[in-house]
Amino acid sequence: MDVEAALAVALALAAVPALALPGGAAEQGVDASADVPPQPHGPIQGDAEFELPTAVNGVRSGSGTAEDPYVISDWVIAPSTTFAIRIFDTDAHVRIDTILVRGQGCPTDSGATCDLTGLDLRGADNVTVEDVRVLGAGRGLHATDVEHLTIRRSAFGLATETPFVVTSEGLDIHFSRDVEVANVTSVAVFPLVLTRSENATFHDVTLLGDPAAAESLATTFDPAVTGDDARNVSFVRTDVVDVNAFLGGERGDTEFVHSRFLRGAGHGFSEGSNDATFDSLFVCGSTFRDVPDEALDVSDVENLTIEGNVFTNNTDAVTTSLADENVTVVRNRVENQSSTGLAIGGHDITVHNNSLANNGGRGFLEGHDLSPTDADNPTDARFNWWGHEDGPNVTVSGSDEILNPSPGDQLVVDAVDEVDWSDWLSQPPEVGPDAVDCGVPAGEPGADRGPDLDVAFQAELAIEVTVDEQLGPTHVRAEAEAVGETALDADAG
Repeated sequence: MDVEAALAVALALAAVPALALPGGAAEQGVDASADVPPQPHGPIQGDAEFELPTAVNGVRSGSGTAEDPYVISDWVIAPSTTFAIRIFDTDAHVRIDTILVRGQGCPTDSGATCDLTGLDLRGADNVTVEDVRVLGAGRGLHATDVEHLTIRRSAFGLATETPFVVTSEGLDIHFSRDVEVANVTSVAVFPLVLTRSENATFHDVTLLGDPAAAESLATTFDPAVTGDDARNVSFVRTDVVDVNAFLGGERGDTEFVHSRFLRGAGHGFSEGSNDATFDSLFVCGSTFRDVPDEALDVSDVENLTIEGNVFTNNTDAVTTSLADENVTVVRNRVENQSSTGLAIGGHDITVHNNSLANNGGRGFLEGHDLSPTDADNPTDARFNWWGHEDGPNVTVSGSDEILNPSPGDQLVVDAVDEVDWSDWLSQPPEVGPDAVDCGVPAGEPGADRGPDLDVAFQAELAIEVTVDEQLGPTHVRAEAEAVGETALDADAG
């Protein structure tokens, strides 16, 4: 699935017209083939004192064990309180399945934040969320102090029609451990906030910023993925679109594999204002494109590997600092940056088999304009393609000295002996995702399916809802339209 199709799927979820129900409520269609027809329900709350399944607490079945979890499913919730489903202070196994939450949102001219949280999990371990869609809420899913949280095939914060705005935070996760997020779409000012958490995996996920929502909520922040002190985090086949990614603090082992950073409100991936420290950072098989500032800006990494990526049409591609160690930059396509391709500082640096061409005249800026690296351990920048068979145009910073005149990309060094560029390639090497093994299966980034309650790709559907006991059952029938396109370009190259 290409990027246009992937995000068309995500945006189509929001574009299906709402179904007007008596009493002023608005719901969207839910799969009529479910074993239990979706029904309206008020806010649902459960804790360590879960009772036997009742219509009041929303539990359809189960006893709370791993083999027989409590099942909260097949509800349509339009809450007027601050939450739709709240689970707290329990280690019972709970599955939240096939749920549509439709909040009232915030008027776009109010300048106020939305108080509603779709799913609110506090001290709730062993919760699985599947096939859930949350619209018109201040936060899609909030989790704090939870363990063993799984979120699959769900969508949070997708745009609703005027006068509603999308979510401020799509996924808001704090002080949590062992989190798995798969096939999830989050569209918000902050599609993901992840702090003080450990062992989190995101795969086949779409994180899409919404500048219009940021403006309507009168926030001073650009859309962003943010987080501090989140250790051991993995992003695999994840789309990060129209947002900054600021991940600071103590990061442990972090990886971005077969993922995509497009446009952004400033940076692609950066430590932001809170300096980050990494035990290791592995960036492999990913694409960074059309980012207004640095596409990848990191420092204080003990083991940094940047392998088989595509950097194109950014201002700067990669910036590292003198605090980085064991830096390996191999088989990347670094082309058509408006300023600099690689601005590399650090220690024990290897830069091999990259394609560096048409980067604002500077393919490689050694030392990142800081103090020079150790001349006794020069940067190894051999065996790269510099856009011309004559190799790099090598100059010394702060002087008119040219060490190797060439039409190729410029290599700027702080001192003559600090970079070994003595051997170069006479033609481009194999670069990008197809040239490396990142250790996980490749594939198109982003969520490739939404909640199973999606109506966008069904020709027509019929649902039965009970709006009010006095009104009795009301049958609603609607034709679902598969609509919604995006103007994203296909990946360059």
